[in-house]
Amino acid sequence: EVRAQRIILTAGAIATPHLLMLSGIGDGAALQALGITPMLHRPAIGQNLQDHLIARAIFRTRPAGTLNEVLANPLRTAAMAMQYAIRRTGPLAIGAGEACLFARLTPGAEEAEAQLMFINFSLVPGAGYTLARHPGMMINFGPCRPDSRGTITLRSPDPAARPVIRPNYLDAGNDQHLFVQSARLAHQLGTAAPFSTLIEEDLNPPPADDDALLDELRATATTVYHPCGTARMGSDAAAVVDPGLRVRGVDGLYIADASVFPLIPSVNIQPAVMMVAEQAAGLVRL
Repeated sequence: EVRAQRIILTAGAIATPHLLMLSGIGDGAALQALGITPMLHRPAIGQNLQDHLIARAIFRTRPAGTLNEVLANPLRTAAMAMQYAIRRTGPLAIGAGEACLFARLTPGAEEAEAQLMFINFSLVPGAGYTLARHPGMMINFGPCRPDSRGTITLRSPDPAARPVIRPNYLDAGNDQHLFVQSARLAHQLGTAAPFSTLIEEDLNPPPADDDALLDELRATATTVYHPCGTARMGSDAAAVVDPGLRVRGVDGLYIADASVFPLIPSVNIQPAVMMVAEQAAGLVRL
């Protein structure tokens, strides 16, 4: 038994609601149905799940120094590692996305609706995270602020059992529209100058029919691991935590991870998670 005046829960947008519900904090009826004694009725816990979904426009290029070529050659791979070890430069010094584009895709949009990222390597279409053996590049794309909302629920009262994750990707009609339009823009960019001087083949050209393209995107799109929102912050009584990151109804319990986000950021959520952590550290020191 461990006692503390303050506890900061930082398990992430999947495990944080999982732990809270196992502890009796969540939707009272749902907890009782699993044999868990409700300690605090907070039906918003596990709701409001948001995530970034992406798909890839994949191109075969002429030899141009792509990572496919570097990693296929042991000497070039070793040189890349040495470059980073000695100078902290080169491909290992940057993320996978070397350049980003934020685009408005509908007339009158007030802010960017989709993010497109240039990737200096290519995967084999339909083969998961398998690097192609030929020179290649990709343009990854997806909506910035999806309207679709998912859920995290308990599978059983057994703490070792994984939670049930229902992301409900592309549930909202506007998400479907933006995904289709961002796919067409990605392939258009890949076949336009200056990329057109490098591209030898578009390996997964989009179908002309939007419904067919949407079906293809549903089958091939993946998460980029930005889940958030499952214990949202707010000033309203239904919010899980207040603006001070305190769990409503539980003295001394704070949450400091991406689960507190009311809305998903337009970009990678890491900076926002760090901001929440810094804020939590300041609050606890008070």
